[in-house]
Amino acid sequence: DKGFKASLLWGESKDETSKSCECGTDSAASALTQALDPGLAKRSLLSSPNSDLQFDSQQQPPAAPVAAVFSIATGGHNGYAADERRVEEKDFFKWLTSHGITSLWDFRLPSGDWSEPSSLKRACAARSIAYRTYPLGLREAGGLPGHLCSEEGQDVLRRFAEVATQGPAAFVVAQSGHAAGTARAEVAERLLVTGTVAKVLHILPGGQLEEHV
Repeated sequence: DKGFKASLLWGESKDETSKSCECGTDSAASALTQALDPGLAKRSLLSSPNSDLQFDSQQQPPAAPVAAVFSIATGGHNGYAADERRVEEKDFFKWLTSHGITSLWDFRLPSGDWSEPSSLKRACAARSIAYRTYPLGLREAGGLPGHLCSEEGQDVLRRFAEVATQGPAAFVVAQSGHAAGTARAEVAERLLVTGTVAKVLHILPGGQLEEHV
């Protein structure tokens, strides 16, 4: 605009007044140069409100797996090895508390002893241990292997791993053994294969730990 006056933005000295723009083109060019000069005090008036924003082009790394989760068994169920000993309630909780377990997820099918879900929930509550039951291994779901690979089974394991990020967590099975083909091994393998946990530690009768390999 030939009528544009740069002095409206930048002020005007007496010398500049005396050299009032004789050419509209030169005046516009001069104003543009001043506007783009980052050293001028009034440059901030023309700055974009987003000019100080910085963006990280690097993608965030995926969340690291939970360091470890625990497994524990109630034992003493028919159909298992002859040396399968029923775990007493006092021992069960002694082993849990010795490893600081704050959350217990029960993957067993219903049983009829002290560790029956409603009884176990009350016992956990008395010890400030959060308890959840999600029976895995239903026949109609394909038994334990099929159920673990199902959408429902995968969702249960994912949520269990999420809870383990908030404090030491253990899952419960019936069979004490942890050799290949047992419930302990099947669940541990699925957790490790999906990458949701870094390792599974089995709490053995007596309270000792053994890492699943």
